[in-house]
Amino acid sequence: MKKTILITMFLIGTVWSTFARGPQGEVDENGFRVHKNNGEIIITEYIGEERIIVIPNNITAIGGAVFDHVLGITIPDNIIIELNSIYPIVYRKYNSNGKKAATFNITLSVYDEYEIAILDFSEIEIINYKGNQKDVTIPGKINDLPVTSIGYSAFHGKQLNSVIIPDSIVVIGNDAFFSNNLTNVYIPDSVAIIGTWAFNGNPLSNINLPSSVIIDNFTFYNDVILTRR
Repeated sequence: MKKTILITMFLIGTVWSTFARGPQGEVDENGFRVHKNNGEIIITEYIGEERIIVIPNNITAIGGAVFDHVLGITIPDNIIIELNSIYPIVYRKYNSNGKKAATFNITLSVYDEYEIAILDFSEIEIINYKGNQKDVTIPGKINDLPVTSIGYSAFHGKQLNSVIIPDSIVVIGNDAFFSNNLTNVYIPDSVAIIGTWAFNGNPLSNINLPSSVIIDNFTFYNDVILTRR
């Protein structure tokens, strides 16, 4: 059942991604730029300064890259969110719990060469790699907490030649490894979702994917041969 929810939300979310780019709609009293259409109320941009956010109950969807630096967010029931609306780690948690109303607390920190987001002091997302190594092994745990997500553009343009992804990872965000020098990459069976453009811009030729992982048409270059195991 949880896989069905994730699949549905990921596919619907990508529909909003092209719609929600750029400033559209009116700005409400909370600093949310909203677009209203046929009963739908979509947040397309946040121009406020608060980092603890409460989404109003009348909102039906949140566009891409709207709340990507918040420290806490309360989401009501049954909101459509994109993989990069907030953090991929929040996207996964919210959808895997059946889109039930919830509050998510984020602590931002630094560990070695990684900038990280800690969700509810229970799991970690890597949000940026600050190192200069060309061959990287991503840690499966940081301070005894599992690393479950790789965030939006976390390794974008880092000139990586190779990367080892641990089997703790469940979600790989949009653009996560875009524009590197990867010729091969192993995707662990733990990975459930890989976002758009995540491995695009790499000289990959063949990728063997877990049977159930969800990708879209732009996760890899079109000429990459994809197989399932």
